[in-house]
Amino acid sequence: GLANALEIAPRVGSYFARDLDEKTNGLNIEGVAVVGSRLFAGLRAPVIGEEAFLVSVDARKLFVREPNLSPQDVDVIGLSLGKDMGIRDLAPAGNGRLLVLAGPAQKQDGLPYGLFLVDPAQPKKRTFLATLKRVGEKGDPAKAEAVLVLRSDADEMTILVLFDNLPNGGPREYRVPLR
Repeated sequence: GLANALEIAPRVGSYFARDLDEKTNGLNIEGVAVVGSRLFAGLRAPVIGEEAFLVSVDARKLFVREPNLSPQDVDVIGLSLGKDMGIRDLAPAGNGRLLVLAGPAQKQDGLPYGLFLVDPAQPKKRTFLATLKRVGEKGDPAKAEAVLVLRSDADEMTILVLFDNLPNGGPREYRVPLR
């Protein structure tokens, strides 16, 4: 199913089954979201230049007894998120869009965590929404790891973010302007 899709995915399939480290830049899924019949896997790595990747497959082709996928069944969408910035999580954001939580692909200290709104049909028009302020202890900052859209309208999105290194995920609610 999904492992096969990742292995044959154009542009990123050659990173499949490699270690997640700065040398090998191995393929690593950090977020999954379903929009319509498409399953989107957000990749923390590889990051190539300033581009992180979404891998998209028709979910109906994944969940069958014997999936027969070809590279033409797998869409790879490059997102310009910034140098060394991978996808840490995804959430459906309405109207076919995805909310992308971006952060360091590896252990790059000092890189921020940010939020982007992406229409997979027009990924070059991705919209930067916000940078998350540092959370946690100065010497051991928390890592934003999960995002969920709680509410959304034309003007504002309310989201929930969970963090590593904080008790119970240290949930934080944010209101993000969309205009």
